Amino acid sequence: MAAKVRHEKTAQVSIRLGLSEHRDLMHAAEQAGTTLSDIARERIRLSAKQIELSSQLLQLEKRLLQKVFDICCAVANLDEAEKRDAAKTVNQMRTQRGNSK
Repeated sequence: MAAKVRHEKTAQVSIRLGLSEHRDLMHAAEQAGTTLSDIARERIRLSAKQIELSSQLLQLEKRLLQKVFDICCAVANLDEAEKRDAAKTVNQMRTQRGNSK
């Protein structure tokens, strides 16, 4: 007996592409032996994964920076007040550097 295949409901999306973008997608579909829609869906999925990955990397970077800061404070034997002052200084420097770009 054949297994029942449960299909997700779908909706149609229409977008306008430049001719070169359309040509690139068509070429990718031909190379993969699939449809333009399948290629577009896959690229949208990959884009969503990339956005999620970028967010995760940003969170990791923040945690690593905090750990490095904590280690530097421990090595310098800073007390809590000195650590707060150092954090303020670092944040001010980051803000100034960000504004100068």
